[in-house]
Amino acid sequence: MHHPVRLAAALCVALAVPWQVAAQPGNEYKTWYLAEGATGPFEEDILIGNPNSVTANISVTFYKDDGTSLPVIAMTVPATSRKTIRVNDLPGLATAFVSARITSDVDIVVERSMYWLNRRGGHNAQGVNAPATRWYFAEGATQRFFNQFLLVANPSPTDTAEIGFSFLTAQGGRETTTMSVPPMQRRTLWVDLDLTAQGMDTRAFSSVVESTNAVPILAERAMYWSNFSGGTNSTGVTGTSTTWRFAEGMTAGGFDTYVLLGNPGDEATDATVTWYLEDGTTYTTTRTIAAEQRVTIWANYDLDVPSRVRAGAPFSFSVESTRPIIAERAMYWRAMYDGHTSAGVTDAATAWGFAEGVEDGVGGKSYDTWYLFVNGTNTAAQIEATFYREDGTGVVRTFEIGPNSRYTLSPSVYLELTNQRFAAFFRSTNAVPFVAERAVYWDNYGGGHGSFGVPYEGRTIAAPPAPPAHTVTGVTPAGGSTNGDTRVTVTGTNFATGSWVLFGGTPA
Repeated sequence: MHHPVRLAAALCVALAVPWQVAAQPGNEYKTWYLAEGATGPFEEDILIGNPNSVTANISVTFYKDDGTSLPVIAMTVPATSRKTIRVNDLPGLATAFVSARITSDVDIVVERSMYWLNRRGGHNAQGVNAPATRWYFAEGATQRFFNQFLLVANPSPTDTAEIGFSFLTAQGGRETTTMSVPPMQRRTLWVDLDLTAQGMDTRAFSSVVESTNAVPILAERAMYWSNFSGGTNSTGVTGTSTTWRFAEGMTAGGFDTYVLLGNPGDEATDATVTWYLEDGTTYTTTRTIAAEQRVTIWANYDLDVPSRVRAGAPFSFSVESTRPIIAERAMYWRAMYDGHTSAGVTDAATAWGFAEGVEDGVGGKSYDTWYLFVNGTNTAAQIEATFYREDGTGVVRTFEIGPNSRYTLSPSVYLELTNQRFAAFFRSTNAVPFVAERAVYWDNYGGGHGSFGVPYEGRTIAAPPAPPAHTVTGVTPAGGSTNGDTRVTVTGTNFATGSWVLFGGTPA
């Protein structure tokens, strides 16, 4: 039996580069890497969204934690569909720590969701595409509560990567440490253990992970607390920016939202946070971040945050700084019962794609999926939403995001998605750019995870065929009093939660 903290270190393997900094044209959406992976006491799902009108031919390669790979698995994802791969059920992977590489002959989007302790906790990440020589993480904490791990993978078949870690503390200044990562292997830095052993006091910090000998690497961060009662993970970003955008934020309903800002530069910078509310109202908050410092804005209680944001209005936000910085958002709910984190994106886009989505009762759990949007322009964005179910059918709907506004969409309003897993793509039909995120919760917020979408401009988003219509094969009894008090059973197929049953034109 592994100690749970050591198990966390083993399961988090980084094999991905974020698209957050810049999506490059070409075939990058035909190859995806998934950093983290574990089975055994964990459930791992690989999720693939195929928005094309043709079948996607897929190859999946798994890499164990010792650097060896299993046989390549070939499969298909039908046109206009979402596919769920339960890694635990694949040969040789019932109990394993693995990363994955997914290749396709058409553009797809890929995510990974992981769960533990009967879905007491879970986290999710988008697949990403290439290594880099430097990675940044704005969030980081130990504080005798979190256990944090930085996972570094070296995909080179020949060259060892020499890695330097720098930690930007809340007090300013850097703490550092190093390690080597052999070819086709990964290493885990258990931040709490390593830095405590060196006598360093980091507590709240941002991190920079760099290959000092120019061998491209991959990096991810995982944080767990209270003996795995909750956990989050996030892929790093490969560059700093003067602009960061976030669609999600909430201070109502037991949620706490933190804005984490890291300045890896050698000069101080001013950062302005613009808060976007659902009614189009905007507010600003300004902070100075010293050189090599990490700053935290607790949106619920920081008196520099507008009162409407602190009071519980759903919000989006952007961060503009005078010098390049890094930025991340962390959200927790029900007094740290669970949480999720995400780095920001540097640019809005006219289309976004998500491979993960699940609604209502699936696999013995009850799910709620939410899509969060922000339009930071002065023009309303006209959005076409396309959802792909696992049976190859789906729905297309439209809605509007007002100027300078946050917008929240629950797919539960679309009855065709009841009790379904699905991928989702959102496109601006009037070329107004926007930003999109997604959050999934289950068992009445007993657990949850969140992620940004993938910018999907200039790619095919085909219209799916409509789901099969419902059929009624029997009504028992066939008659009864119009005064009610008669129990009637309706049998048939393709029923959906929220459907209406009418008797003589009167809703039952």
